[in-house]
Amino acid sequence: MRPVPLMSFSLSRFPRIGLLLAICGALVTVGCSGGPKRPATVKVSGKVTMGGTPVPRATVSFQPTAPGGRAAVGITDDAGQYSLTTFTAGDGAVAGDYGVAIAKMEEGAAGGAGTANTDQYIPPEGMKEPPPAKSLIPTRFNTARDSGLRASVGSGANTFDFDLSK
Repeated sequence: MRPVPLMSFSLSRFPRIGLLLAICGALVTVGCSGGPKRPATVKVSGKVTMGGTPVPRATVSFQPTAPGGRAAVGITDDAGQYSLTTFTAGDGAVAGDYGVAIAKMEEGAAGGAGTANTDQYIPPEGMKEPPPAKSLIPTRFNTARDSGLRASVGSGANTFDFDLSK
């Protein structure tokens, strides 16, 4: 009796398996083609100042005015410069109209930059919660509804500078 090599079977002898493998391959290819389509984004950047002085480490948030829009956010550097992110770092914002919120909170207060690990926070004796975060800019800028700041993102250059002194 002659031994049969392990790899000697042919898909032509098993047409259903060949068809099944082809269908599975097509489904994997379609399923791994990048997932849901994202709307196109355009680069958006600018500068945040207050009284002519750059505002470092402020959060700049573009909130869409149209239902179903995508928000974009950025954080200012030491020179007050920001660039927005919607899906991946620095990709910008989807074209459209936005209300803009800018917030800068005191570090170390509740919700401030210094309290990322709340499991390690131990309140002072007799105090149940940390003190509320203190805004370092006028609080009206903390929400897009109250700030009065607007931006219309288009296909060209999108630079939006905001002076918080007004």
